Amino acid sequence: MALNRLNCNSIKNMSQFKLSGIKNKFYSLYRLICPEIPKGKLREFSKKYGLLNTTNQCDTLAVIIPCYKHSNYLQKCLESVANQTQLPNQIIIVNDASPDNTSEIISEFITSHLQLKVLSIFNDTNLGQCASINKAISQTDADLYMILNDDDYLLPYACSVQLEVFRENPFIHLSGASAFHFSNDDHIATSPPPSFPSYHTSYHTPKECWVL
Repeated sequence: MALNRLNCNSIKNMSQFKLSGIKNKFYSLYRLICPEIPKGKLREFSKKYGLLNTTNQCDTLAVIIPCYKHSNYLQKCLESVANQTQLPNQIIIVNDASPDNTSEIISEFITSHLQLKVLSIFNDTNLGQCASINKAISQTDADLYMILNDDDYLLPYACSVQLEVFRENPFIHLSGASAFHFSNDDHIATSPPPSFPSYHTSYHTPKECWVL
């Protein structure tokens, strides 16, 4: 998910309106028809906070990675950000008091990627994903935030695609994403989603953008 200076607590609350109980084999079709956050709720949110008919500004991008109990995937997640064709202006990693070796992985990544602007935040207690994301947002002045879970990866064009979509569509404030689902041995477990027109497909690619 990429968003243009929105409050993630509100985004989390809106996600409660998603439907449930769909069998796995119908999941891809279900997501295509029913996005996780319904467009009506997004429009209601944008109207409440004065986002309708306003334009975005997307010169800078921060990738925010909340971390909790996914150390097995974290290194690959971080490397996928470091390997972007267009690097983000800032990477903010929030260790939400994870009990595994997340701290060590983050430290090693920062040490081996001194060319990147990385901010590491450690929560003394587990605050939850949404609070961790908002904590990261308070530490950056980037125009655009990309939220990346610590057990997900980005394909190389993800950051450039997000920036291009927002720049070419100035009335967009939030973009959704499709995902390839991988098994534990890194094989694709489900079919790739339809490609966003004229863009390279990425693990998190804005297949659908909601115009607020």
